[in-house]
Amino acid sequence: MFGDIAHGFLLFMFGVFLCFKHKEINNFVIKMLAPHRYLITMMGFFAFYNGWIYNDFMSISLNIFDSCYDLKGAEPGEIIPKKSEGCVYPIGLDPVWAIAQNNLNYVNSLKMKISVVIAIVHMTVGIFVKASNAIFYKKWLDFIFEFIPQLAFMTVLFAYMDFLIIYKWLKPWNEDTIQDAPSIITTMINLPLKLGKTADCCGGMPMWG
Repeated sequence: MFGDIAHGFLLFMFGVFLCFKHKEINNFVIKMLAPHRYLITMMGFFAFYNGWIYNDFMSISLNIFDSCYDLKGAEPGEIIPKKSEGCVYPIGLDPVWAIAQNNLNYVNSLKMKISVVIAIVHMTVGIFVKASNAIFYKKWLDFIFEFIPQLAFMTVLFAYMDFLIIYKWLKPWNEDTIQDAPSIITTMINLPLKLGKTADCCGGMPMWG
């Protein structure tokens, strides 16, 4: 689901309207949406929530809590200093990213990685639901030849990718080491091709080395 404060709020309010007024609706098109009212409401709520995380209001970054960076007298391309070293924007992205030269690359990368982490968690939960169903209905062939291979594949490949994403977020890259930061996509491609070694920029060492 998209993340936008305004669009998410409008969708959420439309979902709430459907939840309370679905029996009174006469419009044929809107009435078709009534059976999906709870799904629409939840999609709107989480789109509204993610809009705050992305700091996105109709593609405009909001500066509600004041940026942690001092923009006075800043020149294009110049590194903008923080007002204080421990300053953290309270909710979501600092609005200073809206004027950064690498804004699109950073924001798109962040959104993609968050989506991947959540998606893998959802799919893994689904695999365990399948396992519980197989145990409940005593379908041991499904448990052995579906659940176990699926869990192994999901864990070895995609859960490992989630680990790399979170690890790369937590590792304190500085100006001297940022150029050596391995690409997660390259690492995943190199799993079958080079047994997990990273690109030549990092000496062919694993990401955690």
